[in-house]
Amino acid sequence: MDFSPRSIIVWFSVLLPLSLGLASAAQAEPRVIFINEVVAQGAEVIELYNSQLAPKNLSGWRIKEGAEEKVLPGGTVIPGHGYLALSLDGILGDIGGELILIDLLGERQDAVSYGQLGSAPLPPGSSLSATTTLCRAPDASTFSIVPPDDPDTDGLYWTLDPTGTIGGTNDAPAQLLGSNIEINEIRSNPGGGDQVELYNHTNNTLLVNGWSLCNGVGFESISGAVPAHGFLVITTGATFDVDAVELLYLFDAGGVRRDQLGWTGGPLDPLAPESVQLCFGRFHDGDGPNLGYSWASSGGGSALLVMGCTLGGPNGGTSDVETPQPVWVTTWGQVKARYPTSR
Repeated sequence: MDFSPRSIIVWFSVLLPLSLGLASAAQAEPRVIFINEVVAQGAEVIELYNSQLAPKNLSGWRIKEGAEEKVLPGGTVIPGHGYLALSLDGILGDIGGELILIDLLGERQDAVSYGQLGSAPLPPGSSLSATTTLCRAPDASTFSIVPPDDPDTDGLYWTLDPTGTIGGTNDAPAQLLGSNIEINEIRSNPGGGDQVELYNHTNNTLLVNGWSLCNGVGFESISGAVPAHGFLVITTGATFDVDAVELLYLFDAGGVRRDQLGWTGGPLDPLAPESVQLCFGRFHDGDGPNLGYSWASSGGGSALLVMGCTLGGPNGGTSDVETPQPVWVTTWGQVKARYPTSR
C-alpha cells in the first residue's frame, strides 16, 4: 500500500466527509415525538405524544409557525407513552399555518399544515367553541406507520373534535371524504343568509339531520333530506358567513368529516357580489377533489368554477342568469362582461 504523503492526503479527503456523514446520521434524533392535538385559536395549546417507552427530555426543542416560535424551557420532559400539553403563547395565525416541531439538532420531528395552508381543517376560535381542537384521527399512539408530512394529505390524518381531549387519547372519528354527500355549490350573500347546496351521489335518499357546516370560525347545524343523485339547498343563519376565512367543511351527525373546500387565491372576493348572481360550483356535480384548502387544491379552474347560480339543480344547466356552460373566470372585468347588470 502506498503511504506517501500524497496518497494519505487523497484518502483523508475521501474518508473525512464519509466519517462526518456517518457521525451526523448517528446523532440524528429518531422520530418518536409527535404533534397530536392543537387548540389553534384563542388560548393556543399543543399536545405532544411520546411513542417510546422511556421519558424524553424536550428542553430546547422548538415549536415554530412561520416567523414565530416557542422554545421549550429546561426541565420539559414528556413521559414514556404519554402526553404533554404546552401553551403556544400566541404564535399561531387565525387562518391556519404550518406548525412544526424541531429537535435540538434542528431536525424537523413532526408537522401539520392546516387551514388556508394545508388540508388539515381549521378549528374555530375558543370564544365560540372553547373545546374544539385539531386532532390526529386516529391518535398518534396507534401508529404502526408514521403518516407522511405533506400539506396536501395532512387532512387524511387530522380532523376536528368539538370536545377536545387535551392530555389524553384522541377519540374523534377519522374522515370519510367524498363518500356520499358533498358540498356542490356556494353563494355568499351580503348581510348573511348564505346558501350552500349539497349533492347526494348515492342511489338512496339520505338525511342530513344533525349534520353541520364549519367555516373555521363556528359551526352551523343543518337538517333535511337529499334525494338520490339530487340536491338540497341550505340557507345559513345571519351569523354564519361561508366566506369568513374562505374555507368550508361538512361534518355528519357522528362528527365524521365528509367534505371540504377552500377558495383562497380564487378569482372573486367577496365570493358572489349582489349585483351578479354568481356562485362557486363543482362541475360536474359532485366532482372532487374533496381535500381542498385553497382555490388551486380544490380544483379551481377545472373541477371548481365560478358560474351562474343553479342552486337546487345541476351545475352547468341554464337559468336567467347564466349561459348553458360554466364560466371560467380569471378577471373581474370578464365577470362583468359576461353578466351585465342589466340582466
